[in-house]
Formats: sequence, C-alpha cells, structure tokens
Amino acid sequence: MNIFYKGAIVVLAIIVASCNKENYKYAEGDDCILTALTYEGRVKNIINGSCAYIGCHADNVETYDFTTYEGIKSASGSIKDRINRVTDDPLFMPQNKLELSECDLAILNAWINNGAPLK
Repeated sequence: MNIFYKGAIVVLAIIVASCNKENYKYAEGDDCILTALTYEGRVKNIINGSCAYIGCHADNVETYDFTTYEGIKSASGSIKDRINRVTDDPLFMPQNKLELSECDLAILNAWINNGAPLK
C-alpha cells in the first residue's frame, strides 16, 4: 500500500474519532449543535413546527399554550417526558404522525437540561 493511502486512512481515522454529539452533521444536512441553545435561537422553530399549531397546543386552553415562551418553559418537564416516550405510548408527543428528527430531539433535551433559556 503506498504512503498516500496510508496517510488518507490515518486522516480519516482522526476525523471519525473527533466526531461527537456536540457538533454532529445529521443526514438531513442540519448541523446539530447542542451548545448555547436558546428558545429564540433554535427551539421556537422546532416547537412551532411540531407542537404549536391549531388543534394541538396553539388553540387549546385545556393544555399548555405553546405559542409563547412562558407557556413552553412552564411545560418543559412535561415536554421532556412526552418526547422521550416510546412512539406507541399514548402519551408520546408529538402526535398526528409528526416526528422529531434525532437532532430536534437532542436540541430539546439539551435546552431543557440547561434550564430552558430564552436568549
């Protein structure tokens, strides 16, 4: 094997070893960076796309109101519990065949674990 291929293998091994969950490039092309997460920075878009819509948590006064930061923060413990259940659990969220990507799930969990900061 020539030296070029040996060098390429070493470089590839270093790159693979340096990958971690903090800066993982997911297949869908999103950078899943789990540091410095805020509601306004990343979480609001995930919630709006998966939870805060008519028929779920945007117009239902009997459940949490996810149209505001305050509503989401007050429900953060419940959110974490529900998104981490197995998908066939009747309390699993989001419902209606919506799915969170691995990255979205990791972002929500990290954000909640960090105290659910606004900015």
